[in-house]
Amino acid sequence: MLKKNVGKTLLASVGLACCLLGVSLVEEAQAATAYTDVQTGDWYYQAVTELTAENILLGASGDRFSPAAAVSREDFVTALWMLVTGSATVESEAVADWVVTTGLFASETDLTLPLTREETAQVLDALIRNLGMNIPATLNIPPAFTDQEKISESAVVAVQMMQTTRLLQGYPDGTFRPDETLTRGEAAVVLQHVSPYCEDLPLIVSLPGNASTGYTWQVNPSYDEKVVSVVELPYIDLGENDIVGAPGLCRFAVYGVGEGRAVLAFYYTRSGEENQEPADETQITVMVDGEGQVVQLSRSMTDPGK
Repeated sequence: MLKKNVGKTLLASVGLACCLLGVSLVEEAQAATAYTDVQTGDWYYQAVTELTAENILLGASGDRFSPAAAVSREDFVTALWMLVTGSATVESEAVADWVVTTGLFASETDLTLPLTREETAQVLDALIRNLGMNIPATLNIPPAFTDQEKISESAVVAVQMMQTTRLLQGYPDGTFRPDETLTRGEAAVVLQHVSPYCEDLPLIVSLPGNASTGYTWQVNPSYDEKVVSVVELPYIDLGENDIVGAPGLCRFAVYGVGEGRAVLAFYYTRSGEENQEPADETQITVMVDGEGQVVQLSRSMTDPGK
């Protein structure tokens, strides 16, 4: 479980959100300019305007947005959760569970701490890979930052991903400043950039597993490829990496290809071994509408011995 203070501070820091449909541009501008520290010419103005109108990232206190203040981990991941789920209100327990099962942070992470720029890159990289987001990337690989050596080895790939997707870039002086905290103004702009890719996500099929034992879930390739395509996503470890049998999630992204119905069969077997009886089987029926949206209709366990 996440630390107990997470659930309490999520509601306090982000605030209860309500559904604001049909908000006019004038009303949006009024919402943003209600902050005494956000002006029309500020580089984060439009992002703050949009996020305020949708109650995704609210002011820090009273009439101040505090764009130069550090954003907390919980504020940022809660905003991501709202964008991905389309929820109009904050559900602290759901957010806490989602953060772990999506692989954004480990279960014991203190989300009340400020979010660094390096951590931001890692969170967004995990979001892209673990939710099967289709974000276009540039083929122009940017040069190394002048402070490249300050980027943690575990974050190098994530920072590179941010440069190719243009979600979080460096500063004009050539630095990335990985240890500095992400400001609330920067967070607003990043969330604005991510928002369009949170609307048409694939259906995620999550199956409990423990890859440390050698057993993993696989999908039977016999499904109708004219209706759906299935891509295996990175395994998410929910326990200690060095403990055999530690819990985890095997995950698959189901994309809509054509309108219709498809049946997906998943089986749990030891990887690398052929002609073995599956230890477990799960059958999922999905429907794809005319817009390519995938909806799960049913899910059942089957007995491989029968």
